[in-house]
Amino acid sequence: MPDHFGKVLALCVLSACSTNRPSKIIPDPWAALGLPVIGLELVRPETGRDRFSADYSGCSAEQLLGRVETALVDHGYRQTCNQLEGVVRGYTRGASKLLVKVDSIGPVAVGNERGSDRLLFAVCFNGYQPGDSKRAK
Repeated sequence: MPDHFGKVLALCVLSACSTNRPSKIIPDPWAALGLPVIGLELVRPETGRDRFSADYSGCSAEQLLGRVETALVDHGYRQTCNQLEGVVRGYTRGASKLLVKVDSIGPVAVGNERGSDRLLFAVCFNGYQPGDSKRAK
């Protein structure tokens, strides 16, 4: 057998054993929040403990946002922020804060402070306004 066969086999084994690959299964802690599975195409590899990122099909961005919001509200979260014409929303439950971003050109993203876009998180939860270098009152 050619020498490259062993290298290809090793690469296949390594990729099969990787824990950071696309999937159609929503992992914890996100599954525990009841995030939607209908229309789920792909859980993106950047999904982890602090961030959930996935591609969905068969629904509009507004419908998907409604499904995510329903799941979060059903688990005790309440909407506390609505920015960028509803594309970005913040939800709180006690001290827990989650930022949700759903738009028509990218994946749905749900994350805590460590897993979200820092600027969008600051806009939603820390009183910053886009384009303004001063803290909003």
